[in-house]
Amino acid sequence: MQGFQGQVREQKSGDKLSDIKIIFSGYAIESGGLRRPVVFEKVQKMATSDTEGKYSVSLKNGVYLLIAEHPNFQTFVRDTKLADPGYKTINIYLKKRALTTIYIIRHAEYDPNPGLPPDQQLLLHLNDAGKSRAEQLSKVLCQAGINAVFHTQAIRTKETAQGVITHNNISPIVYYDIPGLINQIQTSHIGENILVVGHTDTVPQIVQALVPGSHPPSIVNEFHNMFIITLQSSCKPYYKYLQSPCKPNYKHLWYGNAPICV
Repeated sequence: MQGFQGQVREQKSGDKLSDIKIIFSGYAIESGGLRRPVVFEKVQKMATSDTEGKYSVSLKNGVYLLIAEHPNFQTFVRDTKLADPGYKTINIYLKKRALTTIYIIRHAEYDPNPGLPPDQQLLLHLNDAGKSRAEQLSKVLCQAGINAVFHTQAIRTKETAQGVITHNNISPIVYYDIPGLINQIQTSHIGENILVVGHTDTVPQIVQALVPGSHPPSIVNEFHNMFIITLQSSCKPYYKYLQSPCKPNYKHLWYGNAPICV
């Protein structure tokens, strides 16, 4: 008997990983000696790691591509060959996918003053209802482990997030346009929990930018909407399989009434 065997572990912690699918795909090579030609047989076999993280698969001598995959880990790929009797040991170390969670909201209530010039509009503060909603927001996100807060130049967006900023002891970041915001998230904040405060027109645009093909509802005259987007590293945003964990998606929730943690 011959083939491959080994153990699957998490790269950082060294924990044993079960239920990891391991595929060997390639060609078995059989030599017929001097009077018979070499025979190539296309082969694909799969093994799954057990509760101890161990796997084994029987294969003939040949060249193979080893692929180990699981929704929560980055795919492991390695070229290998089998040329000797017995089982060749290949231990597999998988790296966790970095999960990025983004909470996107509109600023809380304020008293509009259409007569003010644009630069003065930025200085409008939250009213009492807005301050109450901002306080509720900090309670809703009290256990979310927020690492970064993005807000616009408008004072009301920072005031909406102030409770979250204070609770997590972080310095907020001002963003000036949606492409710049998306670039910062994707280059400097992967694997973090992020709060983004925007405006009635920009919140749906941010959701669409992070989740191509999505159709978030209009939030005109509404302040209670929260969009929660989860992204995983090493995944393509346009991945076509709906059930795949690689496909960015969002949840649409209301907040501002129940003092609970998410």
